Amino acid sequence: MDDALQTRKNLDKLVAKLKKDKGNAGTLCCINANPSRGSRKLSATNQQPRDIASMEECISKLGSLYDDLAGIQAEVPAKDIVNRAKASAKDGDVLCITGKSVAAVSAGNEERGLYGALLETRLLVNIPWSYVKIGEGCLSEHPCFKPKDIIHALAELGKFDTVIGTPVDASAAVLADFWENFTRQFEHPVTADIQSGKLNPAFLVPINIHGDGGRTYKKSELMVLQLQSAIGGGSRLSGQKRKLPSGAEEADYNLSGHSLATRYLMSCLHKRHYSDDPTPLLELLGCVSDWLGDLYDNGYEYRGQVWRFVPIGLKGDLVFHAKAASLERSFSRVRKRKETPKSKPLQGCCPWCLAGTPNVAFECFDKEAPWIQTSGARNPVPWTETPSILRSIPVSADQPSFLKPDLFHILQMGAYKEFAASGLCLLLPFCGGSSQDENMATMNQYLVNYVKETKSPLHMPKLSLEMIGAKTPTVYASGGWNKGQDSVVLMGFVEWLIGKLPVDAFQKPWKYLAEGCRSIACAMKILHSAAAFMPKSSALEAAEAGYRFLLCYANLVKWSVSQKKLLFNLIPKLHYLHHVLVELRATGLNDRIARVFNPMCNCTSQCEDFIGHIARLSRRVTPKHPHTRVLRRYQAALADKMGLLK
Repeated sequence: MDDALQTRKNLDKLVAKLKKDKGNAGTLCCINANPSRGSRKLSATNQQPRDIASMEECISKLGSLYDDLAGIQAEVPAKDIVNRAKASAKDGDVLCITGKSVAAVSAGNEERGLYGALLETRLLVNIPWSYVKIGEGCLSEHPCFKPKDIIHALAELGKFDTVIGTPVDASAAVLADFWENFTRQFEHPVTADIQSGKLNPAFLVPINIHGDGGRTYKKSELMVLQLQSAIGGGSRLSGQKRKLPSGAEEADYNLSGHSLATRYLMSCLHKRHYSDDPTPLLELLGCVSDWLGDLYDNGYEYRGQVWRFVPIGLKGDLVFHAKAASLERSFSRVRKRKETPKSKPLQGCCPWCLAGTPNVAFECFDKEAPWIQTSGARNPVPWTETPSILRSIPVSADQPSFLKPDLFHILQMGAYKEFAASGLCLLLPFCGGSSQDENMATMNQYLVNYVKETKSPLHMPKLSLEMIGAKTPTVYASGGWNKGQDSVVLMGFVEWLIGKLPVDAFQKPWKYLAEGCRSIACAMKILHSAAAFMPKSSALEAAEAGYRFLLCYANLVKWSVSQKKLLFNLIPKLHYLHHVLVELRATGLNDRIARVFNPMCNCTSQCEDFIGHIARLSRRVTPKHPHTRVLRRYQAALADKMGLLK
């Protein structure tokens, strides 16, 4: 199957080359002065459309073959397991209860029969299935796991701790402290419910919703919706946490442990069902809102106590936010070229303010930038119709604030890639080679030394001119790597390399480059080491370090323009980082607030890992039935991570 996919890729490239050559050949024919040669070229050119058509037909057939191969590969494991069990039973082998159940599966029903056998013998997490109507045809009964059913299944397994993000015995003090800080900082309906006595904050669990598209067959997208506690065990970079009067530690953000054990699948939806019409996806999100609204209003009873759950944010990348909320102001709404009289008016690139509109620049990084006056309560909603995800859950009056800015995508998959790639392009000529290729070879040797010296985990095998954008000086340099952790490593490498090469670290642009790397690393270290709510001094220190990074970036932009270099592109993600810093600074200066909410609670690095696991499951089942079979295999994967298979 992998060979089939690679062959298709090669054919795609060949067709693109033929089309390009066709255009070039046509041009040559027009200017050729020799009639006989011209006729020969024209004849060859006429042949090419037939070649292209033939190749495209081959690609279409190969696509069908790929689907068939995928289905065969997916069906073999279940059928093979059943056949092996039947053979063992026939040979008189002693079988366990599960083996006997599998051997009893009827022919032609291996997939469903094996699932039933494993479920019956408790080798899968037994989460009841629910079906919702989100469209016509196969979408009239779309399979899902309701949050309350997930919580009940895990509670029955003694895993309620993982659901609420803190040990049950210490949860009362931890949750009460969390909500005391939360209600001081945020205007939210939950505040009134706590003050009126309707809710007991000791049994109120903050949760987040996350959605993102994972890569399934043919690089298509499988939208994955999941649920998670907003608090958890921190991360490997967490520092010492504050002790509460009860002796328990304060709540931390949720970025530790295996992602399958801390995040829970609600449903998935293949892109073919929402790419042209988003209605099925929006209907599914509406169902999620209804389920979570019920968990807030009615709760879940555990050990005689009613626990309520409240969503405090929708996490995800900018693309998911735009889809889920039908945003009219999003990252893609920026000017792509110089304005002309025919240019359309700018609608804005930010859902949290009016930045990117004609009179409000998103590129301004001042501490009192004009766009701040259009944020918060003064922010017009960035949609024409209230998103379905908000229809049944309590949200603040500033509804767009339910969409959470994610530092993982803002930095590691955004600003870091622009900054590091541009910095490496600047440093490349100082590597001592006589050509770009020699300079890149030297830079890669430096990178090997840096990784060994710092023991940094680097996923990419090596850098290349294409990867840092040095091969195409007519477009802005941008990192071509795919792993967010590689962005972090390369930011450190840029600062380290400045000290190794013959450049003056105290002169432009090197001083801005080095200080930018140091500043953002300092800011992130503070945030990583803090808990879910941090001291005001830490928030102000992190905000100041972040502002230094933005100032360095702005100075590098000015320098690049003066040198006529396409480096350090001003992308909207820099503006979203500015939003995070403004919130940290404003809250840190607020006398009414004792501790500041840590934006790491909105980070999606672990969520991305979860999406990767579900996407891999989707590539191991037939593409004809992705929804049901992914849910079945998720139940098996969850059983493994919950220790049921030991």
